[in-house]
Amino acid sequence: MAFIVASAFFMENLDGAAITIVLPQIAGTFAITPTAASLGITVYMISQAIFIAISSWAADRFGPRDVFCWAIAVFVISSAVCGLSPSFSVFVIARIVQGAAAALMSPVGRVIVLRTAPKAELMRAFGVTIWPGLIAPIIGQPIGGLIATYLSWQWIFFLNLPIGLAGIALLLSCVDNRREDHDRQLDVLGFVLAAASLSALLYGLDRLSHDSSAWLPAAGLLSAGLVLGVLTLRRARNYPSPLIDIGLMKIRTFAFTSVTGGTPFRIAMGAAPFLLPLLFQMGFGMSPFDASLLMLAYAGANLLMKVVTNTILRRFGFRQVLVVNGVITVVGVLLFAALVPGVPVPLILAILALAGFTRSLQFTALATLAFADIPQPAMSGASTLQSMMQQISFAFGIALGAVILNISAAVRGSVAVGIADFQVAFLLSAVLVAASMAWVFRLAHDDGAEVSGHTARR
Repeated sequence: MAFIVASAFFMENLDGAAITIVLPQIAGTFAITPTAASLGITVYMISQAIFIAISSWAADRFGPRDVFCWAIAVFVISSAVCGLSPSFSVFVIARIVQGAAAALMSPVGRVIVLRTAPKAELMRAFGVTIWPGLIAPIIGQPIGGLIATYLSWQWIFFLNLPIGLAGIALLLSCVDNRREDHDRQLDVLGFVLAAASLSALLYGLDRLSHDSSAWLPAAGLLSAGLVLGVLTLRRARNYPSPLIDIGLMKIRTFAFTSVTGGTPFRIAMGAAPFLLPLLFQMGFGMSPFDASLLMLAYAGANLLMKVVTNTILRRFGFRQVLVVNGVITVVGVLLFAALVPGVPVPLILAILALAGFTRSLQFTALATLAFADIPQPAMSGASTLQSMMQQISFAFGIALGAVILNISAAVRGSVAVGIADFQVAFLLSAVLVAASMAWVFRLAHDDGAEVSGHTARR
């Protein structure tokens, strides 16, 4: 099961990493701007966040093997449609379906891992399932850049076909289809409210990302999204078996890592992999392949940090790591704003590597601490909520990045995005990371000690 979950992570992350490097080429195919083309990424993430909410219900109701098989099949089919899309509208619809299928793959396996692994083994369990997914971003962007430069971006989606078919074969031969709860009811109204809220918020930001004068309809959509979000939370509070278990917010460490402190950090860090490839292509004039080679330093550092993350957390504990590493992360994002044509390549690589190291360590610490105080019976609900918040944060990070670029260019009186606009986006990202630190200082020195193995000094 761990291997299959890892394979699902690999396919999702390979696809997600590759598409970020080819946004200018996708935009050229459909005659739109790269910031407008970012909708193809954000709708995928929002769709994934929405359908993650029903992943545990689907696994309990229909069995994990059947859910995995159908999800992979739909993912593969929608990938093919993405590559064959005659218009951007068809491409966006296919990405929505692809995101929904992705939501029913890896989270189902993660829930099973969380249900069976004792707390002392959570870090090892996460490592088994996350490693292949971390390798995919490293090879994903060079593969995407190579394909876009020498073939066409459509082949990025066709690559999912053999991987998906192999995954289905493994599932049918290796996984039992055990069902946990045949009678559990799906909160349909809660699902619809959550979907409507996130869709309205996303579409409102999308309007601003390619038309800064559309502030009035965008404001209406954003307001409607917030109202629907409040109704979603009220529904979750009153329904017997809600999609979102907001009672988990009473657990301090989970509330901090998944919502209050973790969200601004993830929004900022979600914007970076979107902004950096665009900066190198639109600001530096690089080809997709050359830009992807620079991004290897960022993705590779993310992966290498995983080798020593557990040791660092065990030695220093969650609070000290999140404080010190958070400050360094702010510095790293500020250095992004200093990247301009003429900066030596070795210095660019060093900045990207530093940011990759700190991003990886902060993400892993937040993700692991989230489950430190969660009772075993509540692991499923906690995994669902944490996964939703992660995907929503990443999606809004990309959407906000596109909005900032567009508004900044409009303020300068330019129709094209320039270096100055990327600098504004990175400066605001640094502010978000700094804002997340306000919650870090509220952590106790022994928070998460049972998971990390760290003994706080008194």
